[in-house]
Amino acid sequence: MKKMFVRLFVLIFTLFFAQPMFSQALRIFSNESVVVPFKGAMDCRFGYEGLFWGMDVFDLKKVEGYPFVYTKSSNSAGYTYSGRYGYNQRYDDGSVYEKYYAHGDVEKTEFFCYKELPFCVVDELKVKNPSLSLLHERYGDFSDENVAPKVKDKSLSAVYTNFDFTNSGRRSLWIEIKKNGKAKVIVYDSVLAFCCDTLDDMKSGALAVNKWHVVGWTDGKDRVYNYIIFTKNENDDMFVFQYKKTPDSPATSSLKAGFSPKKGSAGGLYEIKTNDGVIEKKFGSFSVPLKPLGKNYNVSSSGSAREMLQLVLDNERVTVRKNDAIMNFSFFGFEKAISDWRITLDELDFAIANEEF
Repeated sequence: MKKMFVRLFVLIFTLFFAQPMFSQALRIFSNESVVVPFKGAMDCRFGYEGLFWGMDVFDLKKVEGYPFVYTKSSNSAGYTYSGRYGYNQRYDDGSVYEKYYAHGDVEKTEFFCYKELPFCVVDELKVKNPSLSLLHERYGDFSDENVAPKVKDKSLSAVYTNFDFTNSGRRSLWIEIKKNGKAKVIVYDSVLAFCCDTLDDMKSGALAVNKWHVVGWTDGKDRVYNYIIFTKNENDDMFVFQYKKTPDSPATSSLKAGFSPKKGSAGGLYEIKTNDGVIEKKFGSFSVPLKPLGKNYNVSSSGSAREMLQLVLDNERVTVRKNDAIMNFSFFGFEKAISDWRITLDELDFAIANEEF
């Protein structure tokens, strides 16, 4: 969690404070304005304007009516994309620089991505000291409580968030108004934006073992939060929960769970040593996608997520034999890990019951 807050602090600092002063001085004229097809208030839980979380930059570029462009950049960790409403302009010497479009009350819009998936959109507003009514008309539901004193940034006069409106465990909207009246609004994928560091550790192999982790992304089109809750051992064998949460329609939420061995198929005969003895069970398998990393995990399927959840709740540790392989798992800390995302055992139970009905 600490690394995640550092990442977001660096992002916000760069956006708000580290802009070259001379570039601001040269902005004598406003950006060229365009009209986008979106009207009304956004549902920031699931996307930005008419664009959905879970769409990659290639899909966003194809959406009719939006002047979205993207740039690919490489770094030591691989590559990532950034985007904006704008276009590229060439100097006389042939070099290229970025131009931005304004639209409506917004002077400038930028997209930030995890690899090719946008997880954050930043609006720089034209109007100074925007009213709450104007902000609600554009960004939808958020709390009218000014939490700027809690942020402890003396340059800010107001901060508003929608933390209690997302039902995702994280915020998807952050509105900052400076004392000079300038306003910036950040819209997040409230799942992906807060697990980027964990995803980085998964890619690099630096992820802590025998500890529960939560990663995922939002499918804005289908209005689903996709959570993958997992623990792994020293040999990279995993125990995985796939929780698909539909905040507006809990009766369609679902939970699946099982073992994901590093080697071999997830299906087959398992011997599981628990606190109460040895369970012998034959499993099928299913695939769990992790879209931000472009990976799929093969996970054992008992046909009963309730049985798997109870296994985790009743045992701090289990030892598993599959063929000649021995796997040890620590289940300690599961409830704390999900509570950090405001996921409750009651809602997981309800999701299981949906499929048992």
